[in-house]
Amino acid sequence: ASLRKDNEVIRNFVRQYSPPSPSEGIQNVMFMDFEKLTDALILANAEVMSIPPGMAFSHINTGVDKEADPTYYYPQLTAMACAGTTPPAHPVNIGSCPDKRRGIISRDGMHWCDKTTGPRTTAGLACLIDCVSNDSDDIEDRPEQLRECEFACNHMYMNMETFFVLDETTVEIDSKQGHLENPK
Repeated sequence: ASLRKDNEVIRNFVRQYSPPSPSEGIQNVMFMDFEKLTDALILANAEVMSIPPGMAFSHINTGVDKEADPTYYYPQLTAMACAGTTPPAHPVNIGSCPDKRRGIISRDGMHWCDKTTGPRTTAGLACLIDCVSNDSDDIEDRPEQLRECEFACNHMYMNMETFFVLDETTVEIDSKQGHLENPK
């Protein structure tokens, strides 16, 4: 819950930011919103693991098996760090991942697995950089244009509501062969 409050403080700072002057200091501040993407990935993995949605953000893998595998020794969300379809045995926390299977969202509950999140986060970052690089002739409208572009980037890439659909079945994904689609 405190992380959500911290994220909101950062969002508000970015929304209210104005440069010290038109020619000095930091001119643009953008927000890449990992919260929606993180929540969606955790909820999806929790569903596969039969962890109820209400427990997805509180079911803990305590890491008590740290002697067997000292790499993972601190408490972490089961639905973020574990994998498999075997439901956790205990309703609140477990000592290690069911069937000793680590997840593909995060191997340690802290760092992202690039194979899973890399394409989306890289596209989101590139989109935000494009927002800042797109110079507007109208300085007065620049902050509003940046917020709109930032919202569009986060909406398109930093959640699980949008996805890439291929128009034809192919082995390689080429942007000319498909399109992004938002089912809502």
